[in-house]
Amino acid sequence: MAGDRWVPAPLNHSRNGAALVVLADGRVLAAGGGHTGTLSSVEVFDPSNRSWTFVASMHNDRMRAQAVLLPNGKVLVASGMQSAMIDAVATATVEVYDPIANTWTEIAPLATGREFFTLNVLLDGSVIAVGGRRSNTPGMDEGLSSSERLANLDGTWEPGPTLSHARYAHTATSLPDGRIAVLGGARQFGDEIAPGEMIAADASGSSLLAPMPHPMSSGSAIKLPDTGEIVLMGGFASPSGAVPFIDAYDPATNQWRTVGSLNTGAYGSCASLLNGGRILVAGGWSNSVGARLETSEVFDPDTGSTWFVQRRMSIGRAGPCIRIPDGSVLVVDSNRVNDPNHEKGADLFIGEGTDTFFDGFE
Repeated sequence: MAGDRWVPAPLNHSRNGAALVVLADGRVLAAGGGHTGTLSSVEVFDPSNRSWTFVASMHNDRMRAQAVLLPNGKVLVASGMQSAMIDAVATATVEVYDPIANTWTEIAPLATGREFFTLNVLLDGSVIAVGGRRSNTPGMDEGLSSSERLANLDGTWEPGPTLSHARYAHTATSLPDGRIAVLGGARQFGDEIAPGEMIAADASGSSLLAPMPHPMSSGSAIKLPDTGEIVLMGGFASPSGAVPFIDAYDPATNQWRTVGSLNTGAYGSCASLLNGGRILVAGGWSNSVGARLETSEVFDPDTGSTWFVQRRMSIGRAGPCIRIPDGSVLVVDSNRVNDPNHEKGADLFIGEGTDTFFDGFE
């Protein structure tokens, strides 16, 4: 089938909440996640033949961790949960993967274990972890205002800027000048935060930003290369649940504007910039409890229009997605405890989002 389409990209092991990162050679690393329990196993996706290969396992199993590619080509994976139980507490462990040696090395842990946090690389190569929460357990389910910075892999994590508003399930977008725009999130379930915060390029402090028109958590953020605006799509907002709003924030003017609306409100979906400048928004949770979406949409920032992708994903997904250097987009997530034969743990989107479509799914 020509045009925009989804094709299966089966993993060797189904996994929810894996940490994804594009390696320096264009392959994609998926670390950990959950299946019948949390995982320490790691797989690498090769776009040239659309296949996954197991590589060395991490020292610690984890799901809902965060991962970043370091300037030296290594991958840093931090924190996350070591159990899917509701009373589990996030691990503070951190480890680094060397793709050339195929080895993992444990380094200094965070001061505070986190889930639903963000991890960014600063211009000087240091790494900053921002916000998140320790657990879903009552009493530990509030967002964190703290951040931590790692200047070098042989050092320890030092306190970073303290946010004015504790938050988790937010977005953190690195800007060309090195600043980081922290947008959305919640203090606690049902208490979404309107003002964003800007972390300085040297992580010396943070400042409040204009409040967003539709406060939400668990949304998706994409920075537009032409205008520099950050587009936030979907998310969760009380009391509505999944919301369809598409809002754009301009760091140059500290102003928001509403630029469109998704056809289906969703939170926990993922978004990726396509070749040609359109944005793919895939899966997520609808307002139907327990229902992950199989559908995906395309948003055109130039016109404000959205339309569905005619071909659905293999199954409903609410996992991370990542753009591959060839322009395709990989989504990794399984919506069952055990996908049949592990064949539907990932899907690959191929296309530029040019096939406008509104009804008659395949």
